[in-house]
Amino acid sequence: MAKKQKSFTAAPLVQPSIKEKPAKKLNTGNLIAIGVCLLYFVVHFIPDFGAYDNFGPQWFYLVILDMLVTIGILVKKESYQVASTAAFNNLFSKLYLAFFTLAGLSIITSINPTEAWVCYVRLIATVVAFFNLSILLYNKIDTFKYVAQLLAVILFIESCQTIYQFLNNENNLSYTDLILSLKGTTGNKNIFAASTVVKIPFVFYCIYRSKLLGKIANILILISASLTIFLVSARASYLSLILITILYIAFLVFNFLKEKKPDLLIYRMSYAVLPILFSLFISQVLITNTQNLMQEKSGYGTVADRLGSTAKFDAEDN
Repeated sequence: MAKKQKSFTAAPLVQPSIKEKPAKKLNTGNLIAIGVCLLYFVVHFIPDFGAYDNFGPQWFYLVILDMLVTIGILVKKESYQVASTAAFNNLFSKLYLAFFTLAGLSIITSINPTEAWVCYVRLIATVVAFFNLSILLYNKIDTFKYVAQLLAVILFIESCQTIYQFLNNENNLSYTDLILSLKGTTGNKNIFAASTVVKIPFVFYCIYRSKLLGKIANILILISASLTIFLVSARASYLSLILITILYIAFLVFNFLKEKKPDLLIYRMSYAVLPILFSLFISQVLITNTQNLMQEKSGYGTVADRLGSTAKFDAEDN
């Protein structure tokens, strides 16, 4: 009885190459979401127009934008029905609405009801903006890199304006007045420093995800932003920048434990640490030269002086 011969299909010596998936093109919904994000982001560039309240024109712009975006969502409510349901059912959204309700109830016991209502109306505009962006960006992960890069570009513009202002006015103002004037279109330098440092994580993300040219561009943005933070002399922003950098390095270490590529870890850490150290060195030189030129003693000094004063203040309290 003849044995049945098994047939084998010879495997090719060279496996066919797997084609990479082409990058997804942005559809109309993604472009609308990015465009609306840009309109919200540029609120920082709205000047005060000589108003008594520096923030007045910015809040007016934000309220008008909220109304237009909300109307657009309502007109296309069938397209955004799933996104709206998901946005309002999110746990963070529920907590945010609970805070919003509690803030409204607190007006009853407020000492100055008029001021309380003004602040509450601004909170309403903020809440509406939050839900508008949540709905427009729902399930649009591909747009995040564009949104992050937009924030990075806006940060670069604000930083360049601040550095130019510092260099241009060093002969026209006292050093204390010079530092206090570095506030952009915000109310004071501390708010401006906070709005600057909060964009740093997006720059780190762009550095991490970009290719060579993108990395170089975003490293320059990181240098200018860090220099701005150091020049503004807001101690809380120093600590925030240090904490953000530590968290980013911890993220890189976590990835290294998975990839096990020590050289890659060193490169990625250097992309974050070296630009900040370079901007710190530049700030030390600029601040020292400006103080020597003005021959003025001021409570605002170099980064080391400011951090040293913080430690001294804490020691005196203890």
